[in-house]
Amino acid sequence: MSFALIFGTVLTGISAQEPMPRDEFMKITKDALDALDKLDTIFSGTGSTKMEARLAENNLETALTKYDLHESYKITKAQDEIIINISMADLTYMPMVIAGSVDVKLFNIARTYTRKAHVLFEKYKTGKK
Repeated sequence: MSFALIFGTVLTGISAQEPMPRDEFMKITKDALDALDKLDTIFSGTGSTKMEARLAENNLETALTKYDLHESYKITKAQDEIIINISMADLTYMPMVIAGSVDVKLFNIARTYTRKAHVLFEKYKTGKK
């Protein structure tokens, strides 16, 4: 689903007329980043369970699906960069969620995508380039 989201955002950017409403994008993105932060906490060795990881992953997938619900809007370049980093973090966390264990290499990659998404989102919120 996340690959479809990435390619879908590129395609909708070509065919849509109006940009995605900023407030709605910010709400969805905050939900997605909260879910990524929860996954980070779970796989940081807090003793959380596999069930908690699956719940956090489900929350992330729900947030990503909300982007798809706005496919009639044009996604800006800044929005697209944030969505891509969130989606890549999701794809990187997925094998760990399924296995219920940490792969240090994957964890570090997922954490990098998550941090980049946070940085890009902060710039988006403040209007900085």
